[in-house]
Amino acid sequence: MTTTIESTLRLKAEATDGWIPPGSSVTVAGRDIGGMVYVRLPPMVKRFVNPQPSMAYIDPSLKVAKRSIQPQEESLSYWCGYSDLDPSSRANYLHWLESGRNDTTYHPTYMLLYFSGLERRFFCNPCKEEAAAILEEVRRLKTLYPKEYLTDKHLETFLDFSILSEIGYETIEPVFNENDLDELPFQLAFAIGVRIAKRENLNAEWLLSWLSCHPEGKLKELAFRYREEFVEMFRQLFNERYPDGLGYPKSRLPRLRASYKASSREFEGIAEFRCNRRLIPDISGVPLLLEVAQEIANEATKKLTRYSGFLNKNPSARGSEEALFKLPKELWGSFQTRKVTLLKSWANKIVDAGGMVPVNDVIRRTKNIIPQKKNFLGKLSLIADILASLGFGLTPDYRYAARTPKPEQSVMLFRLGGTGDRVERSWFIYRRVLLELTLGAFVVNGDDRIAEAERKLLQAHVNSVTDLSDQVRQRLYADLEWLLRVAPDKTITAKRISHFSQSLTPFFGYSENSLRVLLINSVLADGTFHAGQVARLEKVYALLKLDHSLVYADLHAGGVSDEANQDQTFQPGRLLQVQATSVPEQENGLDASRVAAIQSETEHVSSLLGDIFEVTAGQESNSDPVGEENCRLKGLDQRYGAFVINLLTQKHWPEGRFVELCKGYGMLPAGALEVVNEWAFETFGDALLDEHEGFEVSPEVAESVRRSVI
Repeated sequence: MTTTIESTLRLKAEATDGWIPPGSSVTVAGRDIGGMVYVRLPPMVKRFVNPQPSMAYIDPSLKVAKRSIQPQEESLSYWCGYSDLDPSSRANYLHWLESGRNDTTYHPTYMLLYFSGLERRFFCNPCKEEAAAILEEVRRLKTLYPKEYLTDKHLETFLDFSILSEIGYETIEPVFNENDLDELPFQLAFAIGVRIAKRENLNAEWLLSWLSCHPEGKLKELAFRYREEFVEMFRQLFNERYPDGLGYPKSRLPRLRASYKASSREFEGIAEFRCNRRLIPDISGVPLLLEVAQEIANEATKKLTRYSGFLNKNPSARGSEEALFKLPKELWGSFQTRKVTLLKSWANKIVDAGGMVPVNDVIRRTKNIIPQKKNFLGKLSLIADILASLGFGLTPDYRYAARTPKPEQSVMLFRLGGTGDRVERSWFIYRRVLLELTLGAFVVNGDDRIAEAERKLLQAHVNSVTDLSDQVRQRLYADLEWLLRVAPDKTITAKRISHFSQSLTPFFGYSENSLRVLLINSVLADGTFHAGQVARLEKVYALLKLDHSLVYADLHAGGVSDEANQDQTFQPGRLLQVQATSVPEQENGLDASRVAAIQSETEHVSSLLGDIFEVTAGQESNSDPVGEENCRLKGLDQRYGAFVINLLTQKHWPEGRFVELCKGYGMLPAGALEVVNEWAFETFGDALLDEHEGFEVSPEVAESVRRSVI
């Protein structure tokens, strides 16, 4: 739809001629002064009290000195017109016009005289063909005298008001103002008002422009000193809260009106505006936009505090990898160093080649980027964060997965479909599906091969899960591919899987029955099953505290034949409905001899799996959540309160132990660290945790926390 901007402008001024248009020229007192000026006997106008000759008009009948005086020796009033000048000053003005109208050593009065003519032509004798040239000329003049408050104010007012004749409101761009203003700039109010009249939502750039220009807006020095970082942080926070933009206020708004008084005081005007025949609203007095903008700005400032503090002490480090990692993770991809850019190029090549890459290759590729004091898992965690900021995922990520890659193994890189990792938003659903895929891949790998039908069935399971973002779904596809390609080893322990599955039971419809359906269907997907797969099914059922006889009942329900061969044949794609509980053999029509035969065939395979699902005494996790009675800390919800109290039980947390503790509370380690330290900083003035070969607990803050428990 075409946007039509209409205005009603009422001016009190007489239309007069004598204008020399752009591109033309006129000679006065032997000087060729060009065009865009008025030359004729000036009309009498009421400028202050009594009628006086109009300022802008160059009266060719007045005497002009043959030589001009030195500009720096001249003292003039800002408000005198051409007729008020003495002959020497007239000579100076004509010379200033003739020489290009850009010599700032001349008194600003000459620029105001010239401007008053442009102003009169634009409003009193308007010519559409000349409007753009006049606007461009005024913008040029504004750059010549930036330190002249009075002249700059008049030029700015003209440019604000002259929007009436701009080609379109789209030409107005958001600004990031660093000066205190007495009122909201008219152009900004107009541009936002038009968007509201068109029922358009505001984006981050316009909201920040509103805040920086509003007389009541408050931005700290950090926002100006680190402007690019602050603007990008503001934009990301805004887009996270308002992905479709910020809607306009629903209350009735006053109409936008503007009054204009010429710099010469010779005329004035009032304008009202319409967009597609709808009145353009005036939002300058609406508190909602200011409140939203201020809240986001405050959060952006807080997130950049660590970065700002580091650069205040190390100004020359800006742009370095060390400074990059002091930024919030969300900004790493926006402020890439040369080394990080090369890492992105390398990651693209790896993904295009299939994604699998040895862990040691990844670490070597990033050794000049990440701090070397990190241990193996710490390095992988930081590398995963860097890659996520560039739009790539890494799996398995030990912070999420039930398995951790070893240095001699490979990991898989994949494209996230955006920057930044968003697993935390779907944390419990993701963990549930990942558990199902981990066990599904473990079981189907029992015959040391992966059939395409088995792969497709597990992929279809990922597709069937609702409430997942595209990015999290992409991660699950990559998780599955890695699980199918890398044979399981002793890192899949009963303790790890058991703790993983128990934490999911209450959430999002997780049930052992649904897991049984997935596992049996995965085994039967290609129409056959192997004794090794049955042995693994037995181990998983035992892990879930299910009667092992259910394995055979479930397989029989899927169509087990009478022959107890090592491989059994079924109808591919047949979906299974399992029994909810263990049932007697005869009542379910199970052939006891057939069950015994299958058990015999899988006996030797089971012995090979003993140490994979072995639970060693004393290995149980000691990082389980504490009771609710211990988590009453002001400013934290119950879950984080319990987490903090548990942190106080140790002076130092190795990275692996810290990750396990976070998982016990359903938290991502990076998010938990940020929340806890921000809370501690706001409450006690310092961080609770310091990263050093794991995490050191500040004794001073810990003592303050203990005293604050309600």
